[in-house]
Amino acid sequence: AGLRYAADPRLVPSLRAAALSGEPDLVEEAMRALARIEDPRVHPTLVAVQERTPRTSSRIVASGALGCIGDSRGRKEVREAIHSEDPGILFRAVEALAFLGGPEDTESVAQLLAAEDPELQLQAVRTLGRIGDARALAPLGEFYARTTTPALQVEVDEARTAVLARLELRGEEVQIDSVFPVEADVTTSSPDASAWYRFRALRHYLIGRLWLLLGALDRASRRFDAASAVRPGWAPPYLAFAIALEGRALYARALVGFRRALEVDRASVERNPLVMPSVARCFLRRAEELFRDDRSELGRGLLDEALALDLRWAPSALRFELGRMRQRLGRGA
Repeated sequence: AGLRYAADPRLVPSLRAAALSGEPDLVEEAMRALARIEDPRVHPTLVAVQERTPRTSSRIVASGALGCIGDSRGRKEVREAIHSEDPGILFRAVEALAFLGGPEDTESVAQLLAAEDPELQLQAVRTLGRIGDARALAPLGEFYARTTTPALQVEVDEARTAVLARLELRGEEVQIDSVFPVEADVTTSSPDASAWYRFRALRHYLIGRLWLLLGALDRASRRFDAASAVRPGWAPPYLAFAIALEGRALYARALVGFRRALEVDRASVERNPLVMPSVARCFLRRAEELFRDDRSELGRGLLDEALALDLRWAPSALRFELGRMRQRLGRGA
């Protein structure tokens, strides 16, 4: 999977050899990498693979790579593959339509937002954003309203923004309120809103932070638990202790705290640039520990859980490592 990120022209000979090797996984990743490199040797290589390979999936990836550099010779086959019952071929066809598709493909791609496979949903969202047709806005809005996965919601936001930008370039206008739903600001009266409860929780929290500075983890834990008991919907006590544990490489215990914080106030955690690096690193390191202990199924689930978060505020290096590790396990593994 690391081949996908190789975009140096000096790697063209090696990538060309990989693309012509006949190994399906190696061929497809090499073609995706070649499509991102501006070099005169790229086009004939992609054409050779597209014309000679007997595998439908590899041929579709080659067509998408050719579409990325402006050659649409494989468009007809890709459009036919969008109706395939083979999940692998279907996914690759949707991916290729991001470069070969047009407004006439919007409806068929939008129907895939109802698929059960989250990776197929994600690719459909990205393809709709690349196509940039106004008819995609309504299904994207409906999909945003029903999905509870922050990572997918982020992709939908980016796709809708891309569509609106294309419409603006063409001089078309769209009613923004009909595209981006407005969330009502609902406040309720609860113990959490009481100044007295807030003061008590803050007092426990500050004492817990003091114990952390002194290295007394057990005493700090008791204070943070007390703060959470007084004010259950408050994330900072969970976060403070989890970050302290993560800094000491106690990833299993830290993960419990991060999960509790995400449960009580997911939005504020995911939008905090001071917290998300620790969250992403904890998920990654704990997954590595599980794989070393031959508990790969648990590690795979942990990676899926991490990649479902809104990771925009996590460092790009951590996002890359999480994605690469999951890709290494294979789709649907």
